[in-house]
Amino acid sequence: MLRFVLALIPLVAFGAEAPAPAPPDAEFKSLDPKFQTEHLPLLKRHAKGPVKAFFLVPADSTLGHVREIVQRADIEPDYAAIARAAPPADGLHADDLAAFQAKLAAGAPQALVTLGIQWHTGLKAKLIGELLERVRGGLGAVVAVRDLREEPELAAALAGGKELTGEPTPAVAVEAAPVRRFVLGKGRVALVVCRWSNRGDAGEAALGAWTRLRQLRGTVAIEELRWRGFEYSYACLADLIRWAAGLESPVTVTDAALKDNVVSVAVHNAAEKLTTRLHVAVRSRRWEARTTGEAQAELTPGEGRHTVTLGKAPDSGPLALEVTVRGPDGKTLAFGSVGAAGDEAVTLKITPQPQFQSPDRRGPCVVEVTGALPGGRLEVTVTDRFGRLVSRSDHPVRLENGAAKAAFMLQGFRPLSVYHEVVARLYSAEAPGRLLAEAAADVFLLPPKPPYADAFAPGVAGAPERSALMLQAMLPAIRELGLSLHTDSRDDRVLYASGGVKAAQVAISPPDKPALDPAAAAAAKGEWQKRAKAEYETGARLVSLGDERAAPDDFGFSPEAVARFREWLGKRYANIAELNKAWGTAFADFAQVAPKRRRELGESPNLAPWLEFRAFIGEALGDHYVKAPAEWAAEIAPDLAVGERGIREPSADWPVDWSRYANRYKLAARLGETQGVLEDLFRSFAPEARQGSVITLGVQGAAPAQRIGPWLSLLNGGSVCWLDHMSDRGPRGCAVLTSDQRPTAAYAALAKEEFPDLTGGIDRLILASRFLDDRIAIAYSYPSWLADTDALARDAKAVVEELGFQHVFVNMEDVAAGRLEKDGFKLLVIQQASCLSKEQVEGIRRFAEAGGIVLAVGRSGWRDLRGAPHAEGCLVDALAGVDTAKSAPFSKVMAMPRGQPSLTLEVALGGVEARDAKVLASVAVDGKAPLPVWTVRNQGKGKVYWLNATLRGGEATRKSHHDLFDHVIAMASIKPRCRLFEKGAPLFDTETWYYESPLKRTLFVAHYLGRKTEGPVMVRFDRKAHVYEVRTRRAFGETDVVHDAFPQGVMRIYALLDCRLLKLTAKVEEQKYDPGGVVNVVCSMTTAGKEAEPPDLLAYRVKLLDPSGRELPAYSQVVLAPGGDATVALPLALDQPPGRHTVLVADVITGQEARAPFLVTKPAVK
Repeated sequence: MLRFVLALIPLVAFGAEAPAPAPPDAEFKSLDPKFQTEHLPLLKRHAKGPVKAFFLVPADSTLGHVREIVQRADIEPDYAAIARAAPPADGLHADDLAAFQAKLAAGAPQALVTLGIQWHTGLKAKLIGELLERVRGGLGAVVAVRDLREEPELAAALAGGKELTGEPTPAVAVEAAPVRRFVLGKGRVALVVCRWSNRGDAGEAALGAWTRLRQLRGTVAIEELRWRGFEYSYACLADLIRWAAGLESPVTVTDAALKDNVVSVAVHNAAEKLTTRLHVAVRSRRWEARTTGEAQAELTPGEGRHTVTLGKAPDSGPLALEVTVRGPDGKTLAFGSVGAAGDEAVTLKITPQPQFQSPDRRGPCVVEVTGALPGGRLEVTVTDRFGRLVSRSDHPVRLENGAAKAAFMLQGFRPLSVYHEVVARLYSAEAPGRLLAEAAADVFLLPPKPPYADAFAPGVAGAPERSALMLQAMLPAIRELGLSLHTDSRDDRVLYASGGVKAAQVAISPPDKPALDPAAAAAAKGEWQKRAKAEYETGARLVSLGDERAAPDDFGFSPEAVARFREWLGKRYANIAELNKAWGTAFADFAQVAPKRRRELGESPNLAPWLEFRAFIGEALGDHYVKAPAEWAAEIAPDLAVGERGIREPSADWPVDWSRYANRYKLAARLGETQGVLEDLFRSFAPEARQGSVITLGVQGAAPAQRIGPWLSLLNGGSVCWLDHMSDRGPRGCAVLTSDQRPTAAYAALAKEEFPDLTGGIDRLILASRFLDDRIAIAYSYPSWLADTDALARDAKAVVEELGFQHVFVNMEDVAAGRLEKDGFKLLVIQQASCLSKEQVEGIRRFAEAGGIVLAVGRSGWRDLRGAPHAEGCLVDALAGVDTAKSAPFSKVMAMPRGQPSLTLEVALGGVEARDAKVLASVAVDGKAPLPVWTVRNQGKGKVYWLNATLRGGEATRKSHHDLFDHVIAMASIKPRCRLFEKGAPLFDTETWYYESPLKRTLFVAHYLGRKTEGPVMVRFDRKAHVYEVRTRRAFGETDVVHDAFPQGVMRIYALLDCRLLKLTAKVEEQKYDPGGVVNVVCSMTTAGKEAEPPDLLAYRVKLLDPSGRELPAYSQVVLAPGGDATVALPLALDQPPGRHTVLVADVITGQEARAPFLVTKPAVK
């Protein structure tokens, strides 16, 4: 089958064409002046005063660069963020452009700065002409351009101006973007030449290659993550804006050179003689300030060199010199940065083997020393992502023939993070020893299982990368929201150093020319495994295969596909005569068989020519896109999970039979829907799989339906949910962060009000427990839902859920095999399942004969499994005691007449007659015999109910659905575990979830309301227990009834225990610990109640507070406590601050806290 599918791959459509984008919400067009990031104020307190600059940028993350530029310099900004409009690719929305024109006209800027805006396509000729006239009148302009040839209007104007060449410009230590300067009339224009993309951060290109340091003999790549070379790029852009505005200083730092501890600075002075102070700071590639120096300098007109003596000679390797010139009043006259290299008498290199390691099987780090010295002292330190010093060792080094090598094992500490930085420093042999060289390497200690293995992890779309905005603002904001899981990674070092968790996207790549030979299949497998293995080895334990897949009705009609379809049919039919009988055709042989599209069948009730082909396509897609990669992943590692991110609800457009393929996915994410079907299919057919959902808050804000989304993921069996893209993508303003990297209002609310509970221990309790259903089976018939998705019984199962019950989908093939009786089901609900076999209907009959209750909604069982009508007519009619042979669509909302049950229903079918069923409700239609709507027929020890209704309609019909289903469920002897009442009447609104602890002594009940209520709601449980509401930490005592408020869209989590939780205690084994020691915290809970037994299952939140009472996030964790007992190990850092520390433990269910203080001693003086 795999060989065939390869021929189909190029025809598969993934996703739909996006609608034309609309202007994003206001929060994606604004800067928060109070929001600042860490930065160097390199051009603050400028002698020429502030510059008024107007920034024009796209309404995306580029806006964040405006903040980064102005906070480093004296710039008074105004701005306009304009939404992109496609097509064309660089087009801009007319309304936003008009607002920009009005705002610019009303202001008096000294410079216009455009980043990520293509003038020719976005601004159009008329507006460009107006802007250029303002430039000729004296307005400065800094314009980022991809290529001046792509800006014909701008190029023509500048051709009439004067390009400035040979003038002194500030030195920049990194490879900044090329700049061209022009004089145009009275104004100045600076072009920043850089090629940007429209993916959301056009400003990054304007910074140039800030990870590359310019030195005398070329450039060198700075790999250390601590390096922040973009500081120099931002300073360069700020200086350029000042030049364009005509407010530049007459002083320019053009160059600098380092020799030993002396820096020679080249300064150009375009003014009269000046008395200044030169300040030089030396920064290492790890962004550490090594040394500084300052000297007075008398600047004469023209170029001059001045020396500054540093406090000490810096160590070898790449360095950055930061040169600031200040006037007598201390104000800044000029700034320049220059790349340099310390004395290269000795060099170090450190290599982890390998870079990605297991904490249980750690490899060595090899340090190589080369240079012209006999030896020295080598210090090796390891710090984690929290900055904790976890390992330190000293070793004498002796060089032979100018080289030495040593290997060090990363042992002796318990990792609290994945990312670790290993730093080797070589000191001279004499005491105290001078730093001669330094080298660093990143090591990643991958945990044995990912965080989402037993806890809930909200994930965010987007891949961490080494960009200025990502490091400055995006990732810190994302982590502050409580999000760590990413769909992908462009730089694993950035991902792990920021505390991220890695997933990966590895789609199946088809061959360029689809073939039917095994070699093509092997090539696809080999390429996929190569990429997936690389992701696995760097920490990804979840690989996404794609999202929003679709294979529409026209898919798969290639000659190769049809040929394979004929082979497939040959195994399903004994001969061509059998096929012709089923299809109603007259093919001479299988070579002539041709499938049909659904529309080609017209009104024919025989769907076999279409349905068989869709089933064949579904099997082919399932085998290749689900089964095959799951098997390929298992060959790489048993813990590598594959899945999809964004599976659509089942439909004929993606005809995969999830009862066969769901168990191939260990972790998958569906498109988030309230009370969708897919979540139940995975829970029913792949109970071991962890599912989740893709949730989009977007511009809708934190509305109740969206706010509840992550909870639905958890309660439906998931340990992840995927949220919006972390940075704005433009079209609908759907993003976790605003364009200036602040949390959007929707996600700020979600993080504040939902995530602390969702990921703070409730998730651990739910995931460690077992989902409970009420032995209600929903019929699953694959050919039936291909024919009509109503057969998925979404409407019926929603009514069951709203009544407070839970269910399981049961494959009709298993019904035929007797599963309902074997597994103790009490009720079978079947809706519009047209394609049933005689064996399956017989299975329904046996279930009812044995005492089961059957509820059949609509017409079921009138086609066979191939989609052809049964010769005998509708097989379920005999069970239900009705005759639907002459039925026709009716679809009218009608109230039952007086004397019958008070029901209002949308009657589905006309032309139905009752045979041996008891009619419980009927309606009169046009004076004809009463039309049966609600019937019952005894079948052995059980009953078969039949409902002639669509399960659609307004409030009146919804109430009738609740009444009917509640009656049937009661007849099946199923009692509700939990039911809500408002003003004495049952309150049916949304789903309720039940989870039972491993020892079956604790029941967790989760419920929320989608609508507003007036006053408290009465909650009645099916048992007396010690009841706690976990999110608000309230205890209701031993009861089966509680009265509680249900704010709209707020999930309530009740814990029903067989004992009362009395007191939480926490103790440490010792009162004093040395730095580097391990603090063992013993936690326990005392109880009262049933023979004072210990609790079944609890969870504790553990925090460590430093002597000032500040939480140390490295130690924060949640632990499960079976029997209420847990021991938590807290490994202290070697540089743990001395003083009184406190372990704070909180019980997740009751909120009780316990404290355990201990003392960290002062480290020994070295």
